[in-house]
Amino acid sequence: MKILLTGVTGFVGRRLLEAIFDEEVEINLLVRNPNKLEQKVKERCNIFAGDTFNQEILEKALKGVDVAVYLIHMMGQDEDYLNAEKNSAKKLFKFVKNVRSKK
Repeated sequence: MKILLTGVTGFVGRRLLEAIFDEEVEINLLVRNPNKLEQKVKERCNIFAGDTFNQEILEKALKGVDVAVYLIHMMGQDEDYLNAEKNSAKKLFKFVKNVRSKK
């Protein structure tokens, strides 16, 4: 099984990664800042530096993935953050939907 995790530098994402770290699954991580990751994570996982707004990176991160877990939360309270989060989630969903419909 191959899984894509987003939001792994956040509270929930970090704990989910810890929970599956030793499982026999291939783990792709989509992260904005790979420098925030521990060395053992960099060695164990496939790291894709970017975000859901970068179509090329998103496509690479999702290649061959069976499960995508969206845990992105952009810190902030104003409307711009809320719209950005909504658009980010929609972009990932649309991309996954398009990939699935081509199979």
